[in-house]
Amino acid sequence: MCKLTLPVDSHIYYVSGCGIGTDTINFLRNGACLTAIDISRESVKIAQSRAKVYGYDDANIFEANVEKLDQYAPFQDPANVPFDLIYSFGVIHHTPDPRAAIEQLSKLQEHGGELRLMLYSKISYKLMWAMHEQNRWKVSGADDVIREYAEAQSGCPVAFTYTFEEVKQLLSPWYEVNTIEKDHIFRWDVEKYIKKEYELDDTWKGVSDDVVKAWEKELGWHTLIKAVRK
Repeated sequence: MCKLTLPVDSHIYYVSGCGIGTDTINFLRNGACLTAIDISRESVKIAQSRAKVYGYDDANIFEANVEKLDQYAPFQDPANVPFDLIYSFGVIHHTPDPRAAIEQLSKLQEHGGELRLMLYSKISYKLMWAMHEQNRWKVSGADDVIREYAEAQSGCPVAFTYTFEEVKQLLSPWYEVNTIEKDHIFRWDVEKYIKKEYELDDTWKGVSDDVVKAWEKELGWHTLIKAVRK
């Protein structure tokens, strides 16, 4: 899976939607002063436990709703903000109101603060694959089609997708996009992948890496965004 390259130093970092803490632990191991949240209580418990295993007993990881951050005491204390970097990989597109989430995040940064996001792409190889699986080829119904296959489990309740222009609209007026690009096409045989056997799906056998990279720029499922607080 593609990841954004992250600068980690003495700056203050915030991770929205930390899940079980994979990226959070990497931040901590590289010396980041970090706050991380997730709306799932179970995920937060796992992330906290993992942090302790790696020796970060005081890691600041807690349960919170990104759409309502200003209701939580830690974000009401000026000593805890602003954040130099806000990082969210594959999270905001699963919130009922992504724009409310972005507005809340913007309150945690001053002018020049950096935001790094991964959001799902509107036009992607995954969409074409999902349309083929369901034999539903109307573009007007693309949002419903992709929501069914957005995650490993079918029937994801909320999964928004975005064009580059829609990303800019989502972040405006709080952020200015510096870079935006597509990446990531899942090419593995799913049944074997579940068993941790990594074999290319027949569709991709014989396709060169150069061709795949070119396709990812056009039809990648992940839209990677670097933006700056206005």
